Amino acid sequence: MTPENTTSCEHNSQWNPSESENYPVSCPPCGPETEITIWTILNSLENPQEAQSLAKGSLTDFTCPNCGYRTVLNHPCLYLDPIQKCMIYNVCGDAEMSEQAILTFNTLKNEEETLSDALFRIVDTHAQLSDKVAILSEGLDDKVMEVLKLSVLGHAQNQGKVTEDSYCAVQFTERIDGELHFRIQADNETFLSSISEEAYQVFAEALVSKEPPLVHPYVVDLEWAYYALTEISQ
Repeated sequence: MTPENTTSCEHNSQWNPSESENYPVSCPPCGPETEITIWTILNSLENPQEAQSLAKGSLTDFTCPNCGYRTVLNHPCLYLDPIQKCMIYNVCGDAEMSEQAILTFNTLKNEEETLSDALFRIVDTHAQLSDKVAILSEGLDDKVMEVLKLSVLGHAQNQGKVTEDSYCAVQFTERIDGELHFRIQADNETFLSSISEEAYQVFAEALVSKEPPLVHPYVVDLEWAYYALTEISQ
């Protein structure tokens, strides 16, 4: 066993292994069922390729082999990264599941010494899970990134690409040559935008001195970012 493998085993011994199951999916347009693999627990050390697919947003892509219908499946999934020490749970907007996740995360933080400094997050969709994984895999702070997304949206509004009452979702896509790139989904249109890492550092430093508490336990999203931006702007 190489030293690198030994380190991986030591990290992974404190974290649950990956779990997957075969699940039948019925195609809405044409009807036939197709069996696919879904991950209920995804440990990035055990399954790095699947973790990479999750970060890219393609892990739960479904294409019907009969008619070509395409969609993204949203299902409960607990993502574990023993190296970055983070746990992210997609509860699919289920209130009871969210409450159970909060209780579990509270217990882990308070009773497991090795996890006392781990990062815990709760999200409601696969897209949000994918976004968090992409951000944290790059070693970025998701709180800073959520505030940056507001700047990206503001820039898009100034350009007339989106309006204040548009439904908007912003996802981090990649980090290239000192630039952080984002994809904006506004109603039925998609736009690309970027912002410098210097801006990231500015907001990171601002949040160190003025960071508001989370609006909802373990949830860091645009709603929280609005409060954070208001706080650091005062």
